[in-house]
Amino acid sequence: MKIIDSIRQFLQTHPKKAALIAGAIILYAVLNVWVFRIATSGRSVLPIRINTDKSTSPQAKEQKPVATPTPTPRPTGPGVYACSPEAACNLYSDTMRKQYCTTTYADSLCLDQCGDKAKQCTK
Repeated sequence: MKIIDSIRQFLQTHPKKAALIAGAIILYAVLNVWVFRIATSGRSVLPIRINTDKSTSPQAKEQKPVATPTPTPRPTGPGVYACSPEAACNLYSDTMRKQYCTTTYADSLCLDQCGDKAKQCTK
C-alpha cells in the first residue's frame, strides 16, 4: 500500500508532471498496439511501395540514346615525328630525323609504336 500512497501523493503535488507521464504511457501503449497489429497482419510497415528499378522509371523511358562520336582517324605514313631512344614520340628536325631515325610518323603519338626498339631513333 505504500507504493499506491506514494503515487497518490506525487499526483497531488505535481499535477503537470503527472499529466505528462500519463500521456507518455498512453502514447506508448497505443504505439505498441499499432506495431503489434502491423506485425501480425503480414503487411509492410510502409504501405507505399518504392520502386528502385531505374529501367522502369519514367525518366529512363524518356531519355534518348546519345550518339557516340565517330573517332577521327589518325594520320598514317611518314612525317615529322619519330620515337626517341626513351620510347617517347618526339618532333624531330629534318636533319635529326634523316640522320638518326629509320621510321617516322605523321601521327603525333607515333601510332603507339615507340615500344618497339627497332623503330626508335638512335639519338
